[in-house]
Amino acid sequence: MMIKLFFTLTLFNMVHGDMMHGTGYREHEERGKFRFTDDIEPDPTVAIDVVKCNEVNNLAYDESVTFKLKKRKKECIMGFIGSRAEQCTATIVCTPIKFAEPERGGVCYKGSIKVTDGIGGQITMCGKTPFGGPYIPSKNGTDLYVSYSNPTSKDTVCMVVCNEDRLRQKEFPAKPLPNAAIPRRDRECLCGVKPKSSTPGGRVVGGKTADPFEFPWLTAIVDSNTRLAFCGGSLINDRYVLTAAHCFAGSSPVRTFEAEVLLHAHLLDLNLNSNYNPRAPAGKPGSVKAVPGLKFSNKTDDDELSIRIGISKIIVHPLYSSRSTDFDVALLRLEHRVDLHNPEITTICLPTEGNVRGYANQTTIIAGWGKPHEAAGAGSRLLQKLSLPVIHYKQCNKLLQSPITSRMMCAGYLKGGKDACVGDSGGPLIYQFNQKQFRQIGIVSFGHGCARVNTPGVFVNVQEVLPWIFHQTMDAMWCLKQEPDEASLKKGGPKAVKKKTG
Repeated sequence: MMIKLFFTLTLFNMVHGDMMHGTGYREHEERGKFRFTDDIEPDPTVAIDVVKCNEVNNLAYDESVTFKLKKRKKECIMGFIGSRAEQCTATIVCTPIKFAEPERGGVCYKGSIKVTDGIGGQITMCGKTPFGGPYIPSKNGTDLYVSYSNPTSKDTVCMVVCNEDRLRQKEFPAKPLPNAAIPRRDRECLCGVKPKSSTPGGRVVGGKTADPFEFPWLTAIVDSNTRLAFCGGSLINDRYVLTAAHCFAGSSPVRTFEAEVLLHAHLLDLNLNSNYNPRAPAGKPGSVKAVPGLKFSNKTDDDELSIRIGISKIIVHPLYSSRSTDFDVALLRLEHRVDLHNPEITTICLPTEGNVRGYANQTTIIAGWGKPHEAAGAGSRLLQKLSLPVIHYKQCNKLLQSPITSRMMCAGYLKGGKDACVGDSGGPLIYQFNQKQFRQIGIVSFGHGCARVNTPGVFVNVQEVLPWIFHQTMDAMWCLKQEPDEASLKKGGPKAVKKKTG
């Protein structure tokens, strides 16, 4: 006797703008019901959503998207973004697939469907076989990415649903994706390590000058052929810099040849703002008299042993919205790889588990070349650093003029006086998670003015965009997150870390 199991889920159409710079807003429209029986056969009356290739879909709790695999030789890639904070885990199930049979050794050369989660989970299928799902991300992930090419029929239908309990019911359990796409790691470098000569974080607005090269992962994003910074960023592996989307997107988006990345920078050139007033006294609009390093002589890249690298690709999150500043994250693919064995350069660690709301009241550090006060006529010349406490998500929502999303977090002092400011955008918000390592939990995003009372700064919640980051950087080499213990070495595990840390 066939026992039918039903998913009755309201479907919503996903409508997006331009992939690089569109708003990514969704227009909701009830489309009908979808159901699967125990042999995974679709209801013939199902309404199919319009899901385009090379599009990312932002799911909300208890919503779903249904699509057919169309005949096409060129690979079609679709992303489905969930949220741990909003209890939304993307889960996929498909009717039986029909592709060309695999080649000898099981390799799918002539067409396949691949499902990945951006954090190591991946499965690839071809031939004529049951899909075998439903599948959920591995390691408590939230996002799924689907790519396919050259199906032999138009009959395959897939549904991606956002569900709180990850569909782990006994009668219809979901399967975590197998770990088949784990990021490559260099066993001789360790992320998040500061030089031993550096001092604890304490201007930005209200901070103090950082030691030279105190933050070896920090990058200045400069106008090409200059030492004029317009944003900051962080080196996360040997090929990519993590920064803010709004630094590159907008009405006049920055092109790759217009910007470069500087590693190992400390004193930059004076970058005047449009309100610059040479006669303004210190602290007044347009003044530069309080700019740290104002009277220092200019330095060259050679003077500071800076490493200048061109940008081959700017990857702005496709759901970035200039109106809400949601998904304010971007990646810069460098023209060549960084030597991870260079003792002067270190990548920053990224979060692996938990949620940034757990950092409430914890002390974090920001660093950058932004304006020393809101009305200043230029950014700082010398790298500034500042310690900031993380503010609880609920408290931040009450303080700010507009609500923040799960991709955002707040840090700052309610009494004001200390904050990130214009020019610091894209830089990392870091947290020390053991005695010598730091991880990046935020990206400087936006604020209402700088260092105002009861107006904390807003940062990208890196934890919530991790799958997208990893999915976009699969060609990179990463440093180890922690040194292997003796037991691991005795069992033939990773080699001991040989990289100098100071």
